[in-house]
Amino acid sequence: MQPTGRSRRFDPSPGGLHRPERIEGRPDAPEMPVIAIDGPAGSGKSTVARLVAQRLGFTYLDSGAMYRAVGVVAQRQGLSPNDGAAVGELAGRLDFRFESESAGVRRLFVNGEDLTRAIRTRMADEWAAAVAGLPEVRRVLISAQRRTVGSGQRSEGSGGWVVEGRDMQTVAFPEAELKVFLTASLEERAKRRLRDIQRRGEQGTLEEIIRETAERDRLDETRALGPLRKAADAEEISADGLSADEVAERIVSLARQRLRPRPSPHTRQTSPLSPDPSARHPVFFVGRALWRAFFTIMGRWRIYGRENVPASGGVILAPNHVSYVDPPLAGSAIERKTWFMAKSELFRIPVLGPILPKVCAFPVKRGTPDREALRNALNLLAEGQVVVVFPEGTRSPDGNLQKPELGIGLLALRSGAPVVPVAFIGSDRLLPRGSPIPRFAHVTVRIGQPLRFARDDAAPRQARERVAGEIMSALARLIAEGH
Repeated sequence: MQPTGRSRRFDPSPGGLHRPERIEGRPDAPEMPVIAIDGPAGSGKSTVARLVAQRLGFTYLDSGAMYRAVGVVAQRQGLSPNDGAAVGELAGRLDFRFESESAGVRRLFVNGEDLTRAIRTRMADEWAAAVAGLPEVRRVLISAQRRTVGSGQRSEGSGGWVVEGRDMQTVAFPEAELKVFLTASLEERAKRRLRDIQRRGEQGTLEEIIRETAERDRLDETRALGPLRKAADAEEISADGLSADEVAERIVSLARQRLRPRPSPHTRQTSPLSPDPSARHPVFFVGRALWRAFFTIMGRWRIYGRENVPASGGVILAPNHVSYVDPPLAGSAIERKTWFMAKSELFRIPVLGPILPKVCAFPVKRGTPDREALRNALNLLAEGQVVVVFPEGTRSPDGNLQKPELGIGLLALRSGAPVVPVAFIGSDRLLPRGSPIPRFAHVTVRIGQPLRFARDDAAPRQARERVAGEIMSALARLIAEGH
């Protein structure tokens, strides 16, 4: 089944054998980026690509599924995997259609038949490897992949594409704005493939899978046509010792750093009080040092779960609110710089107003839908910043959790950023309600696991209520653990 042919790049047009032209009609602006993920068999490309697409609100294109589908149909029709002309002609007669099942996940229909399950077998693995080496098949499928992206077959509300599979970054989409080459050791990849095989109810041993994976590597790396290789401008990420979630988070962080939208009337700063993430904000860091000393001496604080805050990328920090010291407590409990929404009335106070922007606060008009505050928060998250949002909107009058505002759900869905719940226990004893004088107390900060929600630019009310409810449930569990 070893493929043959000359190592040349394909034009998506019939008969073309040079570097593909940019897709006519595909926008060049970063508002519609393409992230291309490649790597050896078993490195976890498909799982990671789906997670990245879900977290960014992008559409996922599994190019490998298309090769698998060609192999499955060719096998059904009794074709030889070495007959390039026949299999290529077959591929040209197939109509590929991806349909969304849920955010970031798509089903594959071929000539109207759902082949999503049929292409996930060991036999489909073998046929995919065989037909992928046929020049006639590659020409047809690369053209189909580029047409799919160029035609806009995106999920509703999608902000771009995550394309995954062989040649995605070197041949099919050499113009991709972000390219990732995902690697892992041979044994680690074999273990992952074995788990996949066993989940499908098939049999196999680790030794068998190691041999198969090594042979697949040899074929992929040495074939004359489209050999496995990393693009010169690709980011290489080793998945050894990392979960799929951790790998996906690294790629999401890279994407949010690099694929920033161009300035537009919806993203530019609209007010002198709009936050500027590029500023150094020395007052914030000096103030945080002083607050940390205060919480150490007066609050004798303990912090649990700091490692749950992602080290980079946009993050929504969602604490409960029982005391006036909660905002500085949130900013002091983690190592990253934090941004806060503060009620707009505070910015009109002569002494306090000019200080607030210097400590990373920006105004919000409470009680009304404040589009500018939402836009500022979304911009900060897109810039990879941490934004503190109190889900309850205001301090609890009795220390118990209150009904959440739906703004937290809107922000989580519109940004796609992870939401980290944070429980403050004892801050109301440190500064009791109605008292200007702090008291000695024991303050506990419990930081929970990030909550991730599929990006949804529409964010209907029902979805916002669901997300806000899940965040409050996570806060309730954290508070219960601390008592």
